[in-house]
Amino acid sequence: MKDTLVDCDSQSTVGTFEGGERMEDNNIVELFWRRNESAIAETELKYGKYLHSISYRILTDAEDARECVNDTYNDAWQSMPPHRPLVLSTFLGKITRRISIDRWRLRNAQKRGSGEIVLVLDELENCVSGSDSVEDEMERRELAELLDSFLGTLADTERRVFLCRYWYMDSIVPVLFLKDKEVYSDKKCCTKVQDDLSPVEICLRLEAAGADEFLIMDLSYDDASHDAAISVIRDIGRETDLPLNVGGSIKRVEDVKKYLYAGARRAVLDAAVEADMAMMTEVANRFGSEKLGVLVTDENFDTETADLCAENGISALFGSNFDGFYANSDFYLTKADMNIDYNAIKASLREKGYETVSFTASIPFSEFKLNGDGLIPVIVQDYKTDEVLMLAYMNEEAFDNTLKTGLMTYYSRSRREQWVKGETSGHYQYVKSLDIDCDNDTLLAKVKQLGAACHTGNFFF
Repeated sequence: MKDTLVDCDSQSTVGTFEGGERMEDNNIVELFWRRNESAIAETELKYGKYLHSISYRILTDAEDARECVNDTYNDAWQSMPPHRPLVLSTFLGKITRRISIDRWRLRNAQKRGSGEIVLVLDELENCVSGSDSVEDEMERRELAELLDSFLGTLADTERRVFLCRYWYMDSIVPVLFLKDKEVYSDKKCCTKVQDDLSPVEICLRLEAAGADEFLIMDLSYDDASHDAAISVIRDIGRETDLPLNVGGSIKRVEDVKKYLYAGARRAVLDAAVEADMAMMTEVANRFGSEKLGVLVTDENFDTETADLCAENGISALFGSNFDGFYANSDFYLTKADMNIDYNAIKASLREKGYETVSFTASIPFSEFKLNGDGLIPVIVQDYKTDEVLMLAYMNEEAFDNTLKTGLMTYYSRSRREQWVKGETSGHYQYVKSLDIDCDNDTLLAKVKQLGAACHTGNFFF
């Protein structure tokens, strides 16, 4: 019998577990409350592998991971009662993660350079801002004055940053199925993600909408279509800043090399393909375990496959149903859809106890010092070159929509309305960061600019 691990509040599937009859979560919690030691056995039966996978991805050491899971059971025993968790999987997973991170910190404090782990444990890590264009000749002089004023504040080490990106461990990952240089939202290639946009433009839009990584499934059917797919992947990798996970057409070691050289962060093997599992150790030794992921199901992620992944240090697991988390993997797979607000998905996951990447303003708009029209000027720079692109203005609505959509949105003083940069020309500006100066009266936006910032292509002279 196969049970499904379900969030009690929403009934959305988080993952599945294979095996015999599993006790319902509320019954396991009741055993803890009754101080019945079989609660530990039932928890181990239902969630042992799940908790071990959390700890192993952090520590990459099977013995340490087992000890952390045992400590999790002890903490759960001490916590229930008085605690009665609504979502047992999240409750246990958080305990395991905390214990594992504490152990990782202790281990690395004792022995520096003992390995790497993708953990950003600072609460606030990245901050900057930006956006917009100039609407008339007068703004050139304003821009020069504002830029001089703003740059004069940069010497202060305590510059106030107000747009903060929190990096945790769970990533929203749209899945794109690539065939004949087109991207589809389904494996059967029935529905294109969007007809009038190239694969690169689609990925940039999804990035702006809140995606954290991409999973690209290459559905090529011969050498020529495979080479065409590699070309598209290379173009996407050049333009987007998000990590690419690529799989679907790995038949030999050379295919792994092609994906990685095209810009993929990970080449994704398929646990259902015997040849992929047979080459795992070879490609892990050749390219590094951090360069590999594995597509899995409950049926094929058995003890043998789990041990093979552990032996080779591979912890990036992707569910082959392409929907949601696989058990407690760090990747929440979702449909590639131009109409989906991935930031809204993150908000929903955070409400359920999952930790996700998100943007938030640490200074409310009400604390900005606005001009006589109720607007704040925005200096816009290219996020890589620091080239000044333009000057524009925001009201509160434009500011809020910029954070929500990831697209630079301004207020037009001449038209007296909000406008999205690039909505007409296609020359969108994707937000990378936002800063405010020490007087709270000027914003500096760092953006990824598509095309020219000015419709003439030559704003500054």
